[in-house]
Amino acid sequence: MEHYEARVLREGLSFGEGPRWHDGRLWFSDFYRHAIFSIDEDGTEERKEHDVPTQPSGLGWLPSGDLLYVSMTDQRVLRVHDGATSLFADVAPYCGFWANEMITSGTGVSYVGSFGFDLDVFLRDVGVESLLANPPTTNLVVLGPEGDVRQVVPDLAFPNGTVITPDGKTLIIGETIASQLSAFDVADDGTLSNRRVWAALDFVATDGMCLDAEGQIAVPAGARGWRGDRRRRGEPEHLRLHARRCDAHHALHDVRPDERSVHDRRRHRRHDRSCRSRGPGGGVALVHPSLVRARRRFRVAC
Repeated sequence: MEHYEARVLREGLSFGEGPRWHDGRLWFSDFYRHAIFSIDEDGTEERKEHDVPTQPSGLGWLPSGDLLYVSMTDQRVLRVHDGATSLFADVAPYCGFWANEMITSGTGVSYVGSFGFDLDVFLRDVGVESLLANPPTTNLVVLGPEGDVRQVVPDLAFPNGTVITPDGKTLIIGETIASQLSAFDVADDGTLSNRRVWAALDFVATDGMCLDAEGQIAVPAGARGWRGDRRRRGEPEHLRLHARRCDAHHALHDVRPDERSVHDRRRHRRHDRSCRSRGPGGGVALVHPSLVRARRRFRVAC
C-alpha cells in the first residue's frame, strides 16, 4: 500500500467552504471573513475576489464566465458580472434554514442545497441520536441558466457536496445525516430523476466530495472519530478505509485540473460565534497524487 503525505497549502482561513478551480486558481468561500478568495497553485498568493457580508458558501460559474455564489443567511444565489452583483435566484422558500452547497454544470444549470434546519439548535435540544434516528430533510433546488427554478427535489438529509460526472449524465450528492451518497440521472434540461443510493457509508457523515480521473469519489468524514472512505463503482458493499480518525471536522470538494490532486478544507465543526472569536484556524491541504491510498491524521483547532 502506498502512502502520501498531506501538506498545508494555505493557513489563516476562518471557515473555508466550497473550493473550486477556475482560471488556474483555487477559489473558496470563507464564512467568517465574509468574502470569496482565490489562491494560486502553490498557495503563496491569496486574493480577495468578492466581499459577501451575509456569509458565502457554494460557488459556480455560468458559461458566460459570470460568478455565482450562495449567500447563506439570506438564502439567495447572487451573480457577479463585470464586478457588479445582482440577484440570480431567491431560494429561501425551499430552504427552511441556511442555503449552503452549490454546483453549476457546464450548461449553466445550478444545484443548490441547504441545511433545512438549525443544526446547532437541533443537537442542543434533542441530541445526535435523535438526529440520526429521524433526520430532518430539505430540498435540492435546480436553477436554470437564467435563475429560474426548474425543479425542487425533496427529502434529502442535509445535502452536502455534489459532483457531476464528465459526461454530464449523472449527479452524485452526499447526504450528511443519512451517511450516504445518492445519485440521479441528469436530463438534457438539467432536471433530475431515478434517484438511488450510490454508496452507503456506514456512519460516515460526509461533508464534501470530489470525483477523480479514475471515476472514484473521495469522501471525508465530517464527524469526530468517524472515518473517511473511498469507494470505486462496482466494488463490494463494504468500503476500503483510507483515512484514520480525524481530530477536526474537515471537508473536501475539488480536484486540480489534472484530476489527481485533491483539496481538503479543514475547519472546526461548530458554526457559532465561539469559533470566530478564537481566530483563524482552517487551512487547505493538497494531497499528491491521489487520496485513494492516503492515510492521514489531522489536528486542527479553531
